[in-house]
Amino acid sequence: MMIGRRVLETYLLLVLNSSRSLKHDHDLEHVASRTLNTYVLGEHIGAHRGLGRMLRWTPTVLAEKLKMIESDPSVLRNVGLYKVQGDAVAAVMDGIFQQFGLCSTSDRVLHLARQADVLPTPFHGDVFTVAKRMGGVDEP
Repeated sequence: MMIGRRVLETYLLLVLNSSRSLKHDHDLEHVASRTLNTYVLGEHIGAHRGLGRMLRWTPTVLAEKLKMIESDPSVLRNVGLYKVQGDAVAAVMDGIFQQFGLCSTSDRVLHLARQADVLPTPFHGDVFTVAKRMGGVDEP
């Protein structure tokens, strides 16, 4: 899992560093930590890929609180589902890296981060271009 997170971070920093939109006042460390936050990965990437339906995980909250999810989706963050899904995204990336190498699906994850608007707007075009070149995008 830790290697998967590092793979994502490395790939993101390589894309950002080669971006024409990069300015001297951009804090790449902040951009990477915000974009690849475990909860963000879980909420946007994990949910998009349906990881919550595949995980065998039981939250440590009462069943009554889980019933609130339908009326208040923010409960998912509080019960830890996004955290677990974010860790699952990193673990999947670790497995893909071990099997196929760095760029195999990192481009798709970054493209989803762009769509979720967690990546700063100046870098959206660069991420889209890289993802498209790598075959990870079907839509603009």
